[in-house]
Amino acid sequence: MGIDGIPLAGAVLAAVLAGLGAWLAVLTRRLARQRERLHGLRADVESLCAGAAGIDERQNRLERGLRRVGGKLELVELRDPGERPYVQAIRMVHRGAGSEELVRNCGLARGEADLIAMLHRVDRTG
Repeated sequence: MGIDGIPLAGAVLAAVLAGLGAWLAVLTRRLARQRERLHGLRADVESLCAGAAGIDERQNRLERGLRRVGGKLELVELRDPGERPYVQAIRMVHRGAGSEELVRNCGLARGEADLIAMLHRVDRTG
């Protein structure tokens, strides 16, 4: 190849460089779109995680409530059908229950629970 081929080689090289430049511009735009998409997907995942955490907490609250209800149901099932809450409370005090437990499980007012606990407490020291 002589001196005559240099302008042709230069033109080919310029065309190749222009094509590479155009391809680089296309790839740069694709990369920008993919970054935007990735950013949006990250935001979606963060939202889903926050929602899942909220659902998990709600499920835990519901399970705690269900256990409380189950415990109360068990107490009701143990109770004789015609038994009044005072009789059940007296039995519970004899087994060592305190006023708070009587209020929670027998539906008594705080004053009623305190009175029953005071009157029917079993002295375990002697």
